[in-house]
Amino acid sequence: MLRRTKKTGAIALTALLLWAGSEIGSCASAATRVSVRASPPKPVFRITPLTHEFHALPGQELRFEFTVEALESDVELEAAAVALVQKPTGVILPAENTGVPSSTSIRFLTDDRVFVRKGESRKVEGRWRLPPDAGGYHTAGITLTDISRGCGCGAPLVDTGVGALVGAEAAPTGEAGTSVKFLTRYLMRMDATVSGGAGREASTPTISAGSLVEHHGRAIATVLLEANDAQGGVWEVAGQIHGERGPIGRPFAMRLPSRSAIRGPEGTKVQMLAGSRVLAMSPVGEPLFTGEYQLEVTLSRGGVAARKQRFDLEVGPNDFPAQRSVVAQVVEAVEASPSQLELSTARGGARLVPLTLTNRSDQTVGVRLAAEGTEGGAPPEDWLTVRPTDFTLRPRSKRQVLVAARGGGDRDRDHYAMLRVEVAPTETTVGGAHRVPVALLSPAESRVEWTSDPLTWRRRTATSGSVELRVHNHGTCRLAPHATLTLTDVVERQVTAEAGFGRWVLPGESATLAFDTPGLPAGAYHAALELTPDSGADVETLEQQLDVD
Repeated sequence: MLRRTKKTGAIALTALLLWAGSEIGSCASAATRVSVRASPPKPVFRITPLTHEFHALPGQELRFEFTVEALESDVELEAAAVALVQKPTGVILPAENTGVPSSTSIRFLTDDRVFVRKGESRKVEGRWRLPPDAGGYHTAGITLTDISRGCGCGAPLVDTGVGALVGAEAAPTGEAGTSVKFLTRYLMRMDATVSGGAGREASTPTISAGSLVEHHGRAIATVLLEANDAQGGVWEVAGQIHGERGPIGRPFAMRLPSRSAIRGPEGTKVQMLAGSRVLAMSPVGEPLFTGEYQLEVTLSRGGVAARKQRFDLEVGPNDFPAQRSVVAQVVEAVEASPSQLELSTARGGARLVPLTLTNRSDQTVGVRLAAEGTEGGAPPEDWLTVRPTDFTLRPRSKRQVLVAARGGGDRDRDHYAMLRVEVAPTETTVGGAHRVPVALLSPAESRVEWTSDPLTWRRRTATSGSVELRVHNHGTCRLAPHATLTLTDVVERQVTAEAGFGRWVLPGESATLAFDTPGLPAGAYHAALELTPDSGADVETLEQQLDVD
């Protein structure tokens, strides 16, 4: 049985450097216990701009300058040219313990040590000479490190996402606790696109792999790009899903994860350093049901396509379950959205909602709609209407129908029905039907009562399976469960999966929530489940031991 508990929203202090995206926790042994507490650090100085972009000729010497502003106190900074490294997320960081590449010729016109009083600003100026015999794309890095506090921090520096790199080290204070020293370092970057003369254009990266991954039940298109060891560049990456009948939806811009929050064209720039391997990804806007597809990836520069490649995809019946709570597949090429319809007689409630039908085939199809009762329920003629009920849907087109509750009076209980959507067969489309659940919610309080069976393991193939939870609705209100399952093995490794995604379980009915766990090794696991029966409801919890064969 589920233990009913309500989460209060209290947050445990397990992340000290939340601002910097790092963690310092607390540790304990039989003899001592040390806790570290601190407020998120504030930047003590600001650099503008963090990036210079140049268009230049081979061998050209470029002048740069950065303004340093002291914010919290006087600061002393040390400037240095650094080698750069790029993570698969696209983040560019100083390459620790790596010498500056010989192709990077940077000299400072101002002192490499800068002292700035609080509230004042200073400029750091210098020149960057590009290699004389190479075109393409070049990047150079300069760091400004705060040395005014004398922090000899040896901890790895963490990118904050705004150009600042932060490290921390804990040191005894002589009392019952520790102090934390912070090291702040800003990375400034200069990017140069070089053309003309004997230069050559940046070589096109290799598109090594393309796939779909699941994130919160939805499909994310992902590609792996590899730049050669001599050249980097800035590219635009576009994806397009293709099915058996051609393109599905529109092309979508793919981004580096590090630039996912940047709006506009700037966020779609895929910058690559020489020798780097990066991931570009994007949510797939159109629903993908069971079947075979292709992901077409186009690599462009300045709007001109340089490379195009396709990757085969296969979507299984349990993949991307979140889309099934939004879009229902009536037949292979006809979809209904949303997949559940909610009406309400409460004040301000929706007494009329649209249902959108989409025909993705190249044939005109006939559509017929009819309101039906639920399993064992009475027909809903007295409270539910739909218009129109019979029409044709042209190839690759959409049409809305209106589903409405009759009468405006309040009701003393909720009502449920099914809207049957039937598609007539054509030369290329197989006919079929789908039932869309419809709820008419009343202002009166409905009874929420439900139970569940214990978690069970089900092997599907030699390499995959799922953990299943059977839920039963004994109340008078529909359930819309969403659940997160965490499995922990004997060495504290964890696997997390989601299920439910708000798909309704009507009163008197039961449903199985399946948590897909591909590649889960056999063994004993501690299963911890958090389930919300409806939006805004209390969280229910379950813990049990689970054996995976």
